[in-house]
Amino acid sequence: MYSKHDVIWETPSSGSKGSMPLGNGDVGVNVWVEENSDLQMLIAKTDAWDENGRLVKLGKVCIKASGQVWNTRQFQQCLRLEEGEITVSIDEAGKQLRYRVRVDAHHSVIRIEVDADQEVGLAVSTEPWRMERREITGIELHSAYGLNGGPERVFAEPDTILPEDEDKLICYHRNERSVWPENMRLQSIPYEDGSFRDPLLHRTFGVMAKGDGLLRSSLMTLSSAVPGNKYCIELHALCSQTDTAEEWVRQIEMSAAVCESTPLETSREKHRDWWQDFWQRSWIDSDDESLQTILSGYTLQRYMHACSGRGAFPIKFNGSIFTIGNMV
Repeated sequence: MYSKHDVIWETPSSGSKGSMPLGNGDVGVNVWVEENSDLQMLIAKTDAWDENGRLVKLGKVCIKASGQVWNTRQFQQCLRLEEGEITVSIDEAGKQLRYRVRVDAHHSVIRIEVDADQEVGLAVSTEPWRMERREITGIELHSAYGLNGGPERVFAEPDTILPEDEDKLICYHRNERSVWPENMRLQSIPYEDGSFRDPLLHRTFGVMAKGDGLLRSSLMTLSSAVPGNKYCIELHALCSQTDTAEEWVRQIEMSAAVCESTPLETSREKHRDWWQDFWQRSWIDSDDESLQTILSGYTLQRYMHACSGRGAFPIKFNGSIFTIGNMV
């Protein structure tokens, strides 16, 4: 019923403004493929609030397949509503490179299945932009509009990339300070007696990337040890308030272990079952051709709510978790 509303693109994108949304209600990802055939993803979460009270991205991830120059003129990217997935196929001289991306409906993990007609090398890289402490100025200051015009300059704090793991890549942001006490003071709300808990302080959020056959090749990159035809990459996401950063790392590793205890085929089937159940709750449909544009809009809006409406916070009014910046 809903496949007729699938969104299909025949050309790659030049940036995140040409991205497709994907999510499980809490974790969201903007997905696009650039003209060089790189698969790009902006990762978000409904509770990733930074020290300035901004809902920010967990990070940006790039997946690059090597082995030959892939011809993006033979290209298709499809948002498959019934399955809650995005598929990509790139064809070169009759040989295809295929991606299947989904945000697991039952776990905080993004899975990217890669399938190629010939052996390819693969690199998974994080592309952080919070590399050092810097002042937020100009148009970006609107993202912290509650602080804009205040007596203090506004600063964004850097992320942390753990260097010691050989088979995984962990990148996180931890709030070691918070604007919450000052906001409470300005609102004349007493908080010193312990009646309220600071919701921002020590909030830690980030991503752990891993995949069979992938090893650390640099601080920011996992690469295939040998070329292969099939890969499955897992991007685990977590947001938690912990006493230490080390406790957050233990939590995301435990969460990943729970996800990985389910075979890939089983997790894929359960994911699709969730989406089938979602679409069967209620629907509006018609064979009238004059109504198809309206029905597509209605169906895609339902999809967007399903992608972002099961998190710890309500759907944000100004773009939800699928906002994009001017720089990506």
